[in-house]
Amino acid sequence: MKKFLLLAFSIPLYFSAHAQHRDMQLEDSILYWINWVPEKPWKPLSADGRILTTGQKAEMYRLVDWMMQSYHPVGGVGSFKTVLNVRTSSDFKDYRPHNYYLDFRVWNVSYDNRDVKGNFTAVSEEYIKFPVGFNQIPSSPIEFLNGPGVCYFTWLAQDDKSGLAANDPVKKADPKISVNCAPFIVRNQTVILAPNNKLPFHRATVGEFLDACESSLPYAMGVVKAHKDPKYQDGLEAEYEKYRTWIRKWKKEYAGKLDQPATLENSQVTLSGIFSQNVDPFRNNPGSENYEVWTMNPDVFEKAKQDKPLFITFSIPFQTSENGIQAYELYQALTKNVNYQYIYDYYFDPEKIKGKVYKPADESGMLKRLAGYKGKLPNGTKVGTATGSSSRPIITTAPKKAAPGVLINDDFTSAPIGQMPQGWYVRSVGKPSSIATIKGIDGNWLKLGSNNATFPTTLPKILPENFTLNLDVATVADFGGRTGGQLLIHFSNGTGYSVNGDEALRPDPTILDLKLIAGSDADRVATSNFRGGIELEMHESGGPNTEHNKEGLYLKKSLPEFTNIHTRIHVTIEMNAGNCTVSINNKKVIGPTEMKLSYDSNCTKCGLSAGKTFSLLNFKNIDNTGENFPVFIGNVKLVKK
Repeated sequence: MKKFLLLAFSIPLYFSAHAQHRDMQLEDSILYWINWVPEKPWKPLSADGRILTTGQKAEMYRLVDWMMQSYHPVGGVGSFKTVLNVRTSSDFKDYRPHNYYLDFRVWNVSYDNRDVKGNFTAVSEEYIKFPVGFNQIPSSPIEFLNGPGVCYFTWLAQDDKSGLAANDPVKKADPKISVNCAPFIVRNQTVILAPNNKLPFHRATVGEFLDACESSLPYAMGVVKAHKDPKYQDGLEAEYEKYRTWIRKWKKEYAGKLDQPATLENSQVTLSGIFSQNVDPFRNNPGSENYEVWTMNPDVFEKAKQDKPLFITFSIPFQTSENGIQAYELYQALTKNVNYQYIYDYYFDPEKIKGKVYKPADESGMLKRLAGYKGKLPNGTKVGTATGSSSRPIITTAPKKAAPGVLINDDFTSAPIGQMPQGWYVRSVGKPSSIATIKGIDGNWLKLGSNNATFPTTLPKILPENFTLNLDVATVADFGGRTGGQLLIHFSNGTGYSVNGDEALRPDPTILDLKLIAGSDADRVATSNFRGGIELEMHESGGPNTEHNKEGLYLKKSLPEFTNIHTRIHVTIEMNAGNCTVSINNKKVIGPTEMKLSYDSNCTKCGLSAGKTFSLLNFKNIDNTGENFPVFIGNVKLVKK
């Protein structure tokens, strides 16, 4: 990503006197999400007699994954939490249809707000909220009208901006928000996805509203009595009879208009607020806001309990460039990159997306925009660096557990072709890595993006001293130069990775690098200038393998097994008490005693010192020819010996 993120893992914090200047550097820097989808099994969430089922959680987490692909926090860190809505008042009966939401936020960050590992944490109370609701009532309930199976609420009239100050920028906001949002229900900077763009509630008429108000009087008075000292209840019945008188007055006044939609001036509706004096509750004064009265359809209450939502509400906080980079990037992502069409089809027209996977809307535009910020884009789709974590990216869905002693066993069938595999960190900029097939070769493969390190995220913090790594490596047959695909397999004792995948090394690094280079088969046959090869390096700080003040073990060999004709090889790396053996196609090609010192002398100790271990493993396509010849890895298996 960017240099300052790497520093967060590798140097002590500066004093706070420098913080304000350094914090300015964060304003246009791509950061990350600080939490992620928890691993299964998920547990139901219960509150106030309601249950958020594991199926409903699964749908919420699916949308989290889509949001993380579509929005990459700039100038802040992203977070989310799942919330189950319950009643707002203990006075009235529970009336809400079953609903829940994702509390998405982007938080301010500061160099003075980091954990012990250098990860940025959220600055308290400094955030922008952009929730996504499932079956969530879009506005304020009219509680005295509501009960089981009945739900009235007020909703600010479509594009009503009368309550805004003259200089409020929202006055100039596009009522349809954006081309990406416009095909769906768009209302007051909210995008609502519902089957056929029809909501499961309807406008209440003046007559319907007045009838409901009159019918509710005994219930509303009973609630007051239950919470009021008996010695202060004198005159209570007379007060509610006055409400009835006013209600009936307005029924007469509107006798010819009872079928008109009801609109009020206030969002918070109480009996005393609208029926206590001779003021028309349906008046429409110039400059006043207009709130429509709506009511839920009866079938909503049972249907809302199913795992898939009846409708989804995206709240989009209006922001302009004047609000700062963090806020404006959020707005652009929500309006341009969240793929509302795919989400709509997934829930309400699934045949249209059969065999398709989620991709951000205008993904190329998103990447172009993000390229203008500092650093590189992290893979928000599958990973995030968590506050308090080990600095290792964490996958949103863990791969299946392996047998004891097996640390990795991946045939890259965890996701569809063209997608990023589960259990691996894959950046989505530059040349991203993805699952692929190879013509003429069986199985799934991970096609590595050029110079873009990819690594498993499920390894233990410390690898065993003795292990065996097996994998298949392949390249393409159509390279015409002297070299084709080139792979670097890299082990180190690094402390972790920055959010863009850059490795944080220790002051006393221990490293093993194995390079595999495909060469031209014509050169191999001619035994002239064949450049296919295998290169092994091993390093340990202060180790015994030093010559002329240069530390390290080295070996280069020809690799005739890997060419544009023989495009697939099987590679085995065995570590045993610090000694490394490499086999190609089950035949040993490098043994410990063959290793040389930096100036080609025989090795002093032909391996690493006892007790030296690794903590990180990654793979990289290191093709430097400019042709970006692909290289693939498959059937990766790491086993403790």
